[in-house]
Amino acid sequence: MAPDFVNVRCVAQVLAWLKEKFGAGVKAGKKANFIPGNGNRRDSDVLVCVANKTFMSYPATGEPAFVEGVCFWTSDGEKIVNYPRQHLDNCTAKNGATASRFKPSIRLLKNMRNAMIEQGYINDGLAPSYFLEGCSPMFQRSTSWRAVSRRSRTTCTGFRRARPAI
Repeated sequence: MAPDFVNVRCVAQVLAWLKEKFGAGVKAGKKANFIPGNGNRRDSDVLVCVANKTFMSYPATGEPAFVEGVCFWTSDGEKIVNYPRQHLDNCTAKNGATASRFKPSIRLLKNMRNAMIEQGYINDGLAPSYFLEGCSPMFQRSTSWRAVSRRSRTTCTGFRRARPAI
């Protein structure tokens, strides 16, 4: 599918449908549409995307090897390919390797990041979720997870403005 169809017509149709179903609070973002929560529903993001296959090999005989993902275009036309199944599998494996401490610790880091953005300590976009989930050294070794998790709960409870946002 051409980016102009996905980015313009399809996204506009999905946004109109979401506004019809969930009200005027629905907002279009750079990547996804935001649906505000209410008494029975949490805030949600809806990403308009298409299926994507990234081919790894084309053997002379047999089936080609590929990785399945999704593709979408931002509001300014940038194409992004993402692999949510692989991401879920990797995070599930990390959570299992850390005695189920990975997910709560990531939630802690994301809440801290969001509070720091809200309070002006850092700029939005400085610490994306994929960085927090995959690149932080404390997630690379599960042997010290208990100490890191315990230390996080006791020392990361508040912030004081030390310098302007980066």
